[in-house]
Amino acid sequence: MKKIFLVAVVILFCCPHDISAFSLKTYQDEGVIEVQSDYRQLSQGEAVKISIRAPSPVRATARFGGEEYAFVPTHDGSRVFTIIGLSLDIEPGIHELQVSVEYAAHGERDFFFNLPVTKKTFPRSRITVGKTYIHPPQKQQDRMKRERALLKEIYGRHTKQWLGSGTFIRPLKGKITGPFGTERVFNGEVRSRHRGIDIRSPRGRTVGATNAGRVVLARDLYLAGGTVIIDHGIGLFSLYLHLSKVTVKEGALVGKGKRVGLVGSTGRSSGPHLHWGIRVMDRYVDPESMLRLTF
Repeated sequence: MKKIFLVAVVILFCCPHDISAFSLKTYQDEGVIEVQSDYRQLSQGEAVKISIRAPSPVRATARFGGEEYAFVPTHDGSRVFTIIGLSLDIEPGIHELQVSVEYAAHGERDFFFNLPVTKKTFPRSRITVGKTYIHPPQKQQDRMKRERALLKEIYGRHTKQWLGSGTFIRPLKGKITGPFGTERVFNGEVRSRHRGIDIRSPRGRTVGATNAGRVVLARDLYLAGGTVIIDHGIGLFSLYLHLSKVTVKEGALVGKGKRVGLVGSTGRSSGPHLHWGIRVMDRYVDPESMLRLTF
């Protein structure tokens, strides 16, 4: 194993929205290896895309925050990429990213980057919902337990291939009334972190898939109401909650922008809107940060 300690420090404070803010190009026995980044900003709750251009590697992986991320080829085969999530709870400071490129004849080439993750300030909101969603009866508690187990199983199945097609798009036009990361207080007592964004819209408006993928859940859940979850591959999922109607079937492949349901106010909701979420491995990221990534 050959370790290459080329450390790139990202100049985030001067240009917080500069994509591809760090990169390296090195000449090895196999040829030229390039590593590039793409992101909106390096802060809590953001998505980061890492791309590699290298001569015919056997495989490539990234290690960050105790997780290993697999790289997949782009559709034209010119490079490989992966997506990393900076969680809401990640500690601000310098975090190490390791990128490894493996070759059959020469073993691994390891590259190390220091990512300066900054703290982000999130708002707080107070929401009033039906009492049964705060203190559900035992029957509903049992249902919630079964649904949590189902979701854990779904998120544990990672499609190895990339199913997406091009850049991500908004599933619905409308004003964002619930920003990502908001600390929410329900009925003055139950606290939670908002792990998606709420888009206000009239009931019945069409909700489209943010990118191509496979539908892994399309049913009613107690808290989320009418719910669709799409697997886009490599551990990345998109979520669409509180739908008045689900219009896709589990197991179906959907194209980017294809209708998956209609806006509603089902589950724990105070009015018609879409909750749109993005989950990368076991971390939720701001869906708006996905719109800034290039594919």
